[in-house]
Amino acid sequence: GRGSIAEFGKQWYQRRVRVIADKFIELQKAVGRTITKNHLVFHFCGLLKDVEAEVRASTAAKIKDFCLNLPADIQEEVMMPNVLPAVKELVCDNNQHVKA
Repeated sequence: GRGSIAEFGKQWYQRRVRVIADKFIELQKAVGRTITKNHLVFHFCGLLKDVEAEVRASTAAKIKDFCLNLPADIQEEVMMPNVLPAVKELVCDNNQHVKA
């Protein structure tokens, strides 16, 4: 029925986005400082706010690596207005897997 197609779509989406989250650090290293600062930070934080808890949890597991991989001179500039607010939302997340 329709439920199974919808569930398949949801699972497909979660798998694809988890792969993206897993590869984010490699992507960050590949594209460099400017693209990371101007584009990847926005998308990384978007994954932290995704509607799917599994996506949020998978991305949250990468926060430390993502932030450590930022050039030292822009870490605070990027983290404070972008990553920190997303982390604050995760702390209040209703899903226990996301909080972990």
